Amino acid sequence: MQRQEQVSTTAECAGTVAAKRVRGVPLPVSAVARHPSPPCPRHRGASRRRSDLDPGPGMRSQRGTVTAESALVLPLVAAFAMALVWMVSVAIEQVQTVDAARDAARALARGDDAGVVDEQALRTAPAGSSVDISHSGGLVTVSVSVVATPPGWLLVPLPGVTVGSRSTVQVEDDVSAQP
Repeated sequence: MQRQEQVSTTAECAGTVAAKRVRGVPLPVSAVARHPSPPCPRHRGASRRRSDLDPGPGMRSQRGTVTAESALVLPLVAAFAMALVWMVSVAIEQVQTVDAARDAARALARGDDAGVVDEQALRTAPAGSSVDISHSGGLVTVSVSVVATPPGWLLVPLPGVTVGSRSTVQVEDDVSAQP
Protein backbone atom coordinates (compact mmCIF):
# COMPACT_ATOMS: atom_id res chain seq x y z
CA MET A 1 0.00 0.00 0.00
CA GLN A 2 1.34 3.32 -1.00
CA ARG A 3 1.17 6.19 1.35
CA GLN A 4 -0.52 9.34 0.05
CA GLU A 5 0.85 12.69 1.10
CA GLN A 6 -1.56 15.30 2.27
CA VAL A 7 -1.38 18.52 0.22
CA SER A 8 -2.46 21.76 1.90
CA THR A 9 -2.64 25.30 0.60
CA THR A 10 -2.42 28.67 2.26
CA ALA A 11 -4.72 30.33 -0.23
CA GLU A 12 -8.41 29.76 -0.75
CA CYS A 13 -7.97 27.99 -4.09
CA ALA A 14 -5.93 24.83 -4.40
CA GLY A 15 -4.87 25.79 -7.91
CA THR A 16 -2.36 28.46 -6.89
CA VAL A 17 1.17 27.37 -7.68
CA ALA A 18 3.07 29.38 -5.08
CA ALA A 19 0.92 28.33 -2.12
CA LYS A 20 1.23 24.52 -2.37
CA ARG A 21 2.84 22.82 0.60
CA VAL A 22 3.36 19.23 1.62
CA ARG A 23 3.49 18.83 5.42
CA GLY A 24 4.37 22.53 5.83
CA VAL A 25 7.28 22.47 3.35
CA PRO A 26 6.77 24.39 0.11
CA LEU A 27 6.85 22.26 -3.01
CA PRO A 28 9.30 23.18 -5.75
CA VAL A 29 7.69 24.79 -8.76
CA SER A 30 8.69 21.86 -10.98
CA ALA A 31 6.77 19.41 -8.75
CA VAL A 32 3.71 21.62 -8.76
CA ALA A 33 3.80 21.94 -12.53
CA ARG A 34 4.01 18.15 -12.98
CA HIS A 35 1.24 17.35 -10.53
CA PRO A 36 -1.41 20.06 -10.72
CA SER A 37 -4.16 19.91 -8.19
CA PRO A 38 -7.79 20.14 -9.23
CA PRO A 39 -9.27 23.64 -9.44
CA CYS A 40 -11.13 25.12 -6.53
CA PRO A 41 -14.77 23.94 -6.45
CA ARG A 42 -15.97 27.53 -6.16
CA HIS A 43 -14.20 28.57 -9.35
CA ARG A 44 -14.58 25.39 -11.40
CA GLY A 45 -15.75 26.19 -14.90
CA ALA A 46 -15.49 29.96 -14.34
CA SER A 47 -14.18 30.69 -17.80
CA ARG A 48 -15.49 33.80 -19.49
CA ARG A 49 -17.98 33.11 -22.20
CA ARG A 50 -19.86 35.50 -24.44
CA SER A 51 -23.01 34.71 -22.50
CA ASP A 52 -21.25 35.85 -19.30
CA LEU A 53 -20.61 39.26 -20.84
CA ASP A 54 -24.21 39.71 -21.94
CA PRO A 55 -25.75 42.19 -19.49
CA GLY A 56 -29.21 40.70 -19.72
CA PRO A 57 -32.58 42.17 -20.56
CA GLY A 58 -33.09 45.86 -19.79
CA MET A 59 -29.37 46.55 -19.25
CA ARG A 60 -26.88 48.06 -21.66
CA SER A 61 -23.46 46.64 -22.35
CA GLN A 62 -20.51 48.61 -20.96
CA ARG A 63 -18.16 47.43 -23.69
CA GLY A 64 -16.41 50.26 -25.52
CA THR A 65 -17.09 52.97 -22.94
CA VAL A 66 -13.39 53.53 -22.25
CA THR A 67 -12.75 54.03 -25.95
CA ALA A 68 -15.61 56.51 -26.25
CA GLU A 69 -14.51 58.43 -23.16
CA SER A 70 -10.92 58.56 -24.43
CA ALA A 71 -12.11 59.81 -27.80
CA LEU A 72 -13.86 62.70 -26.04
CA VAL A 73 -11.19 63.52 -23.47
CA LEU A 74 -7.98 63.30 -25.51
CA PRO A 75 -8.77 66.27 -27.82
CA LEU A 76 -9.59 68.38 -24.76
CA VAL A 77 -6.30 67.42 -23.13
CA ALA A 78 -4.43 68.26 -26.34
CA ALA A 79 -6.15 71.67 -26.61
CA PHE A 80 -5.35 72.38 -22.96
CA ALA A 81 -1.69 71.47 -23.54
CA MET A 82 -1.51 73.79 -26.57
CA ALA A 83 -3.04 76.63 -24.54
CA LEU A 84 -0.43 76.04 -21.83
CA VAL A 85 2.35 76.23 -24.42
CA TRP A 86 0.97 79.57 -25.61
CA MET A 87 0.78 80.86 -22.02
CA VAL A 88 4.43 79.91 -21.51
CA SER A 89 5.35 81.83 -24.69
CA VAL A 90 3.48 84.88 -23.34
CA ALA A 91 5.46 84.60 -20.09
CA ILE A 92 8.70 84.46 -22.10
CA GLU A 93 7.69 87.64 -23.95
CA GLN A 94 6.98 89.29 -20.58
CA VAL A 95 10.49 88.44 -19.38
CA GLN A 96 11.95 89.83 -22.63
CA THR A 97 10.10 93.13 -22.16
CA VAL A 98 11.35 93.38 -18.57
CA ASP A 99 14.94 92.79 -19.71
CA ALA A 100 14.66 95.33 -22.53
CA ALA A 101 13.18 98.05 -20.30
CA ARG A 102 15.70 97.47 -17.52
CA ASP A 103 18.73 97.45 -19.83
CA ALA A 104 17.57 100.55 -21.71
CA ALA A 105 16.90 102.51 -18.51
CA ARG A 106 20.33 101.62 -17.09
CA ALA A 107 22.06 102.61 -20.32
CA LEU A 108 20.24 105.97 -20.43
CA ALA A 109 21.06 106.59 -16.76
CA ARG A 110 24.76 106.04 -17.59
CA GLY A 111 24.52 108.65 -20.33
CA ASP A 112 24.36 106.51 -23.49
CA ASP A 113 22.84 107.97 -26.66
CA ALA A 114 19.02 107.66 -26.74
CA GLY A 115 18.93 106.46 -30.37
CA VAL A 116 21.43 103.66 -29.71
CA VAL A 117 19.61 102.64 -26.53
CA ASP A 118 16.30 102.57 -28.40
CA GLU A 119 17.77 100.23 -31.05
CA GLN A 120 19.25 97.95 -28.35
CA ALA A 121 15.92 97.79 -26.54
CA LEU A 122 14.11 96.84 -29.78
CA ARG A 123 16.66 94.05 -30.38
CA THR A 124 16.20 92.68 -26.84
CA ALA A 125 12.39 93.01 -26.82
CA PRO A 126 10.08 90.63 -28.71
CA ALA A 127 9.31 91.38 -32.35
CA GLY A 128 6.72 94.11 -32.84
CA SER A 129 7.47 95.86 -29.53
CA SER A 130 7.26 99.57 -28.93
CA VAL A 131 9.76 101.43 -26.74
CA ASP A 132 8.92 104.76 -25.06
CA ILE A 133 11.63 106.80 -23.34
CA SER A 134 10.85 109.71 -21.03
CA HIS A 135 12.96 112.00 -18.84
CA SER A 136 11.54 113.80 -15.82
CA GLY A 137 13.78 115.55 -13.33
CA GLY A 138 16.63 113.21 -12.46
CA LEU A 139 14.78 110.07 -13.56
CA VAL A 140 14.76 108.10 -16.80
CA THR A 141 11.75 105.90 -17.55
CA VAL A 142 11.65 103.30 -20.30
CA SER A 143 8.43 101.49 -21.20
CA VAL A 144 8.40 98.45 -23.49
CA SER A 145 5.13 96.87 -24.63
CA VAL A 146 4.01 94.30 -27.17
CA VAL A 147 0.74 92.63 -28.11
CA ALA A 148 1.22 88.86 -27.84
CA THR A 149 -1.03 87.23 -30.41
CA PRO A 150 -1.90 83.55 -30.15
CA PRO A 151 -0.11 81.33 -32.66
CA GLY A 152 -1.86 80.04 -35.76
CA TRP A 153 -1.54 76.40 -34.69
CA LEU A 154 -3.76 77.11 -31.71
CA LEU A 155 -7.14 76.02 -33.03
CA VAL A 156 -9.20 78.16 -30.66
CA PRO A 157 -9.28 81.86 -31.63
CA LEU A 158 -8.07 83.83 -28.62
CA PRO A 159 -7.61 87.60 -28.32
CA GLY A 160 -4.15 89.11 -28.15
CA VAL A 161 -2.65 89.90 -24.76
CA THR A 162 -0.77 93.16 -24.16
CA VAL A 163 2.45 92.52 -22.31
CA GLY A 164 4.57 95.38 -21.05
CA SER A 165 7.14 96.55 -18.58
CA ARG A 166 8.34 99.89 -17.25
CA SER A 167 11.68 100.63 -15.65
CA THR A 168 12.65 103.87 -13.92
CA VAL A 169 16.25 104.63 -12.96
CA GLN A 170 17.82 107.72 -11.40
CA VAL A 171 20.29 109.46 -13.69
CA GLU A 172 23.89 109.23 -12.45
CA ASP A 173 25.36 112.43 -11.03
CA ASP A 174 28.27 112.82 -13.44
CA VAL A 175 25.87 112.33 -16.41
CA SER A 176 23.48 115.11 -15.27
CA ALA A 177 26.40 117.57 -15.01
CA GLN A 178 27.18 117.12 -18.72
CA PRO A 179 25.76 119.79 -21.04
